[in-house]
Amino acid sequence: MKRNGLLGLLTDFGSDSYQVGVMKAVIKSISSDIDIIDITHDIDPFDVEEGAFILYKAAQDFPTGSTFVAVIDSGVGTSRKAIVMRTKNDMIFVAPDNGLLTVVGKLLMATEVREIMNRELIYSHPLSNTFHGRDIFAPVGAHLVSDTEIRDVGSLMDTYEILRYEEGYLDGNVIRGRIIYSDHFGNLQTNIPLNVMKKAGIVYDDVVTVKINNRRFKMVFTQTYGNVEEGKPLVDVDSSGYVEISVNKGNAANTLRVQNKGEITISK
Repeated sequence: MKRNGLLGLLTDFGSDSYQVGVMKAVIKSISSDIDIIDITHDIDPFDVEEGAFILYKAAQDFPTGSTFVAVIDSGVGTSRKAIVMRTKNDMIFVAPDNGLLTVVGKLLMATEVREIMNRELIYSHPLSNTFHGRDIFAPVGAHLVSDTEIRDVGSLMDTYEILRYEEGYLDGNVIRGRIIYSDHFGNLQTNIPLNVMKKAGIVYDDVVTVKINNRRFKMVFTQTYGNVEEGKPLVDVDSSGYVEISVNKGNAANTLRVQNKGEITISK
């Protein structure tokens, strides 16, 4: 099947890394017609959980038939596998088999996973021991966008690596979740979907208790940042439908002194 021509890139290489440009050059050398979209290259180094969550959040706004190359790969050059996943909405994800596809596999529903074995799709012979983003993932993604069928990549896999990931949930009258990452503005992004707030009976304008790292904060659950005074913390729902902790015209991570990811609870 002909893909829609879009290829989303996500890595932990850093926005200033020449390696990102090299991957794009490899993709364009296979087909200059591919539209490359940079999701982000600023995932925290080696943070597979953060990458897995952001990959899912971004994929929700891509059209059906899109292809993604995701590279967070501390195991590059080892025996870890390189894989391709198709999901129910006909999206294709190319990544190392290290848990990076956990969330898209679960929430977008993986229908097919294959190990990359077809050497004709590889860019460099012999392979580099340290840059499979260039040698394997970018070219395979480009071939899949172009005219290669997923069945031609390699053999089917019965299982693939999965992180111990779960959505935030309601436990009695307490919502339990995790802070997954802090964005450029210091907003604390969680794995708690809006529907869990609804299950807990929490509605907009309610004042809730937020517990992070054994410290408790009172803040309002509101629709947007400007509904509270400047410098005040708040609970809101981001554009992907997940709860975040923010500060109006401020940095929640700094204001609340949250340096590490970890558990969060919310209750009335």
